[in-house]
Amino acid sequence: MDRSFSSFPELVLEAVTKNVCVKPFCTTCGALEFRRSLQTLRQSVQVCLRDIDIETLVQVQRWDEALRIAYGELSFDQQREVVQRWLEQAQLPLRFADVVVFTLFEI
Repeated sequence: MDRSFSSFPELVLEAVTKNVCVKPFCTTCGALEFRRSLQTLRQSVQVCLRDIDIETLVQVQRWDEALRIAYGELSFDQQREVVQRWLEQAQLPLRFADVVVFTLFEI
């Protein structure tokens, strides 16, 4: 993808539209194009995930797979900060909370 993105949902939407692989453990391509495109965010991946508009994100197809990849690119301390910010929100969409608890945390 050839341009910079101002938000994570915008990046995911572009990736899905262009049929870029966002499968977290893809054995064919490793989702490398999407991983590289994370560097095109105007802010760091950590800041983009921390300040994410969750309601917008969950409207994009395959958002959960893309989130898993981006979250995995963060250090443990960065992950903790991001999750703390998410949990401060009064009402998380149920599907988002489900992905965070059962996919990102793998409990």
